Amino acid sequence: MKNNKITNLRALAIILVVLGHSIIIYKSGWNYYTTSQDCQLLNYICLFIYLFHMPLFFSISGYLFIDSCTKKKFSAILKNKFKRLIIPYLIIGILWVYPIRIISNYSGFFGHSFLYNVIINIILGLDNGHLWFLPSLFLMFIISYFLEKYVKNKKIKFILILFMFLLGHILNLSWVSETLKFIIWFYFGNFIRKYSLENKMKYRKIFIVTTIFFICMYFITYNLNAYISLLFKYCVCLTIIPLLYNIISNKEIFLMQKISSRSFGIYLFHSPLIYLTFCFLPNINPLLMLLINFFCFGLVAYFISKQLINSKLKFIIGG
Repeated sequence: MKNNKITNLRALAIILVVLGHSIIIYKSGWNYYTTSQDCQLLNYICLFIYLFHMPLFFSISGYLFIDSCTKKKFSAILKNKFKRLIIPYLIIGILWVYPIRIISNYSGFFGHSFLYNVIINIILGLDNGHLWFLPSLFLMFIISYFLEKYVKNKKIKFILILFMFLLGHILNLSWVSETLKFIIWFYFGNFIRKYSLENKMKYRKIFIVTTIFFICMYFITYNLNAYISLLFKYCVCLTIIPLLYNIISNKEIFLMQKISSRSFGIYLFHSPLIYLTFCFLPNINPLLMLLINFFCFGLVAYFISKQLINSKLKFIIGG
């Protein structure tokens, strides 16, 4: 049965990702490219989006996958997820991310050979940009399969997930650490589904007020204490994600359906394009930067995805 809530939520998530990437040059602390333009409004919008957009994405995957994962053989899941995630990861990384980063004089690739950038930075994930999401999600599917199949005690399972979450903040292992950090949100999506939180939120106003409070505290502490700020960031995720599941429309919305169906391709193709404007047009008016990166490059990514889905090359985006 089609779940319009999840479809609309996935569309919202990719819109937030595209918007966040489009204006990240104005985000405090991001220094891969510099600009003479200062736009605090876009800075705060970007900081707000980065509070929860990736936990939201992972929660959607957990919502859809975990309850059904043990109904299939591990070999079938491994084959399917390798095709859906790792093949696009390799193809997009080598044939899309690499050449665009070279053209846009990306500092992380400067001074390294082609083989170093491809093998170390992209394939092994030392500096693979937005593509870290794919191997992390792949590993998350594998971990959750074994947790669901062999760990039946809920308390032990929760302790293991919490341990991985904490370990991810201690270790510095590129996308592997990100996997450990985000797996708690993967399972949070399953928790929302299992207890139907998207339909049972009786105290929505309290959730809204609490979320606003946590967001304000995050911004207040952002430049004061990294650990306290991180704590409020996770508090925001705990409230805003179930709130979004609850308030998102369950109606079939044509535009959201289209965006959702091409969300993976949009994610893959959009982010590298912004490096072109950040490199060649870094000092243009912030609104023009937003127009080019969000609307123009967003449409480019959408139509590339659309063409690939309907072609023999759909394997590039996991088809």
